[in-house]
Amino acid sequence: MKHKTLKYTDHAFFALVLLAAAFVRLFRLGRCAFKGDTINYYRNAAAGTGVFEIWRDYPWHNQVPFTESFMLAFLKVFQLPVNHFTVRLPFALIGIGAVAVLYYFVRPRWGRITALLAALFCAFAPYHVYLSREAYYYAGVVLTSALALWAFWPVWTRALRTEPPDWRAFGLWWAASLLAAHTHMSVWPVFGVQWLMLAWSAFKTHRADRDLLLQWSKPLVLTPLLVAVVLSPWIYRLFTASRLHPPGHEARFVEWLASVAGIVPVMTFGTQWFALLWLLVPVSGVVWTVWRGSEQVRPHTRRLLLLSAFQAVALLSVFTVLGKGYPLKHTYCAPLFAPVAVLTAIGIAGWGSWLTASRKTDGRIVAVALAAVCVALWLVPVRANVNLPGKTKMFRYVERWFESNAREQTPLVVADQLTAIQMSAAVPEKAYLTFLSPQGRMSDPEQRRKVQAFRRERLREMMDRFPSAMYVDYLDHAKMQHPGESTWNPREFFAHTVVFTNREALTLRRWGVAPRPDFYGEGTEGMITRIHYNKAEDLAHRAAAQETSLLPLYGEGWSYVKTRDLRDWAILGSRATLRVLNGGDQPRRVNLSIEAVPLGGMKTITLSDGAEFTFENRALGKWVTEAIEFAPGTNRVTLTDASPATGDTRPLLIRSISFE
Repeated sequence: MKHKTLKYTDHAFFALVLLAAAFVRLFRLGRCAFKGDTINYYRNAAAGTGVFEIWRDYPWHNQVPFTESFMLAFLKVFQLPVNHFTVRLPFALIGIGAVAVLYYFVRPRWGRITALLAALFCAFAPYHVYLSREAYYYAGVVLTSALALWAFWPVWTRALRTEPPDWRAFGLWWAASLLAAHTHMSVWPVFGVQWLMLAWSAFKTHRADRDLLLQWSKPLVLTPLLVAVVLSPWIYRLFTASRLHPPGHEARFVEWLASVAGIVPVMTFGTQWFALLWLLVPVSGVVWTVWRGSEQVRPHTRRLLLLSAFQAVALLSVFTVLGKGYPLKHTYCAPLFAPVAVLTAIGIAGWGSWLTASRKTDGRIVAVALAAVCVALWLVPVRANVNLPGKTKMFRYVERWFESNAREQTPLVVADQLTAIQMSAAVPEKAYLTFLSPQGRMSDPEQRRKVQAFRRERLREMMDRFPSAMYVDYLDHAKMQHPGESTWNPREFFAHTVVFTNREALTLRRWGVAPRPDFYGEGTEGMITRIHYNKAEDLAHRAAAQETSLLPLYGEGWSYVKTRDLRDWAILGSRATLRVLNGGDQPRRVNLSIEAVPLGGMKTITLSDGAEFTFENRALGKWVTEAIEFAPGTNRVTLTDASPATGDTRPLLIRSISFE
């Protein structure tokens, strides 16, 4: 009866942990903006890309598209609409599944208390919550790595005993490991270490028994052959990408050691001084379990600790070599999260066992108290993860503000092409998203100075041609200036600025639990978003300052395009309105000058007063109209396509509009 009561109590606590894991992964799941490569998941889903189509020509040489195809299949099977929530939903469910996998892996080996602690750790650890709330590879890496560890354990256990290999167990391990290997290449060295540990254990245990050693040698030899056959296309792509990858800097031992030391704090409690002190609790608990724990858990703990250490060394060594000195991202260490979670749970339970053995204290009460402290340490960063508006750029805040405050289709300018790509999932309907330069941040000061000067001139040109444009700035200009390097501030072109601060990202940065380097950039880059813009009265003042007191503004009906030479053009389709702002107090009679080039055939344009001009196909032409009178304030001129009907619309690319 008591056994049944404990069983039901364990199941009840485990169910509560699963519910908590589901809540922190599903609540406000669609709030955060997509970032970096994660935007490709959204774009492929929105484009209706086929589940198998993505395998034929995957654009990334150093990745495997299994998780992306799983997401596409999930959306198609359940016929879900494509939005910020549904694209992330499969990965949140995968994250919840990892909690269950760790629980059932730990329970028969370390006991029910440790199993509940491992599930609790996986449910609330900010590192795993972060990975589970984004559409990317690493939620799948954690789950499949945990499955591979679960499947590997009975195979390894048999190798340490005088027993023949179990082909069924080997098959499960192969299946789980190859599945994990298709989620991300960071799993490969982890799988390799498991195979080496297994081979060494089998040889050491069975070297005196030739028949048993021969039986073990068959699946051990078959393992690398199977891996080579199944993963050969991706192995080739990996080394191709490594050759094409530009070198960073020479990898130094100190930096490598710092990467090793930084893994556990980021995955557990963070880098705050009190979090590092608290980390000593599970560490000391693991040490006690290894040396003084019960006969049941001690060998399992020693093996897991040894396996984790070798896996960490192998993973970091491989990425140091193939990464050519670039900083290691903590997301690459996702295959190590499962053993870290289990070891942390073992350490917490170890303290309970020690106090029970030495002071006759109820170890369950101690374990619960220590677990409560862990959850208390996680509350602030977990809350920040749930409410995170961007990683780290707040694209959706820009979208909402723009929709509420912008006029007609308006150019929305960002600094570089990568930011524009990242922002493409949150582009307002009224915006034309464009960028100033293809380059991102430059490490060389001279290159950075040239890029800054180029961006300033490009923005000046944009404001001359599109005076109503807005500029979204994510850079921390105060931190960009180095000795002998000039900088610039976009405010010189705009009268107003609205500022959004990503306080949740700053919280994750301060606690040291954010797994991506974007959170630890120079100054507040990406954390603070500034939208620079001009109001109608500012444009009126600018018009008054012009020699003609006139300022052309694109109204309804226009669209925009950036050509390969990085120039931005306004496009006239069949009909559009030009708003001419007269900032003076007297009417102005001037000639309207339009420079444009049509595509797909000649294009005849008429104005609202009946004037007409024909632009020749693919030839830059200039039309200077007869004098037109513009009254003070806003005037409207309608441009209409009067070309002969051809069944299609021939775009007219406007290079400039001025007054003579």
